[in-house]
Amino acid sequence: MEADRERIQESIGGIFDFIDSNGSSYNIDKNKLGVYAASANVTQSAIYLMGEKAYKGIKAAVLYYGSTPTGPFRKDLPVFFVVSEGDVRPNAYNGLWEQVLKNNAPWTIKMGTAMPHAFDAFSDNDDARRVVRETISFWKNYLDPVPAPMFAHSKGRDVLGLQQMNQPKAIEILKTIIEENPNDTRALNLYAALLQHNDQFAEAEAVLKKILAQQPNDPETMISLAGLAYRQNHISEGDNYVSTVERAGKITRDQYANLAFNLLVADKNKEAAVYYQKALEMAPRAIDYYNLGCAYAKTNDTANAIKALEQSVKLGYNSKQQFENDPDLTSLRSDNRFKELLKTLK
Repeated sequence: MEADRERIQESIGGIFDFIDSNGSSYNIDKNKLGVYAASANVTQSAIYLMGEKAYKGIKAAVLYYGSTPTGPFRKDLPVFFVVSEGDVRPNAYNGLWEQVLKNNAPWTIKMGTAMPHAFDAFSDNDDARRVVRETISFWKNYLDPVPAPMFAHSKGRDVLGLQQMNQPKAIEILKTIIEENPNDTRALNLYAALLQHNDQFAEAEAVLKKILAQQPNDPETMISLAGLAYRQNHISEGDNYVSTVERAGKITRDQYANLAFNLLVADKNKEAAVYYQKALEMAPRAIDYYNLGCAYAKTNDTANAIKALEQSVKLGYNSKQQFENDPDLTSLRSDNRFKELLKTLK
């Protein structure tokens, strides 16, 4: 940047154009490059690295004691960002971690405690050398080949890992597992649960009925089918499943609570309150009292809502942020009893 301040981005791009054309003659693997930028060079280097024109062979980057990049940050470029204590002016790095989380970016942030600016040049001590060693290890971690696993690939492991990250993909893989193992009830149950979570209610119901054909009158499956029936507004069908399990004396408090939650999500609040009451009669639990309060609040039954919420607080559910921001409790905002309850929360 000192050589040509008017064309910094073009100049940085030129470095990698040169490597692309001539790197092999210098024994450089152009598809596995690590980048280092420090101090005043960080700002422009980060702009290049996070941009669409960044060289595809860059697989990891290290940024030392420079100004905080503003984002957005890439999800496909690991970055080791080192802050020196000598650079930590008030508010200088306050937004960095927020941007990392906002972009789900693979950043490692290292606080160089007791390190001055340019510590890698000016600090002749083991603490500074450890940071340099971490930097080299970071590059090796992302540029060296990863050892092959000693175990066979597992579709089931893929599904478990994808449940939170990519449910449509998890559903797709589960479907192939079930095609290969049509009587695997554990896989079928997980398949039904993921389908329901993605609002594919009819598909989930069909899967659960396959399980019920294999395990007639299984209480867990029947309660799951009841929840799906309620979500699809098939109230009498849901009631029939529940009454069958109740008559057999096999229903649990958790199943009542799960049914109630399904009804609460489906905005069938009076019905949800009934099942929450049944769950609480079997055993009190703070979250059930809270959700019961939500069900009452959504039907404008303020008195019973406040009573239920007070019980939830007594049992330890005391998140002020949750109480203040839950839209289910909107009808209670102006009530003095609710305001007084908020004062007791953390």
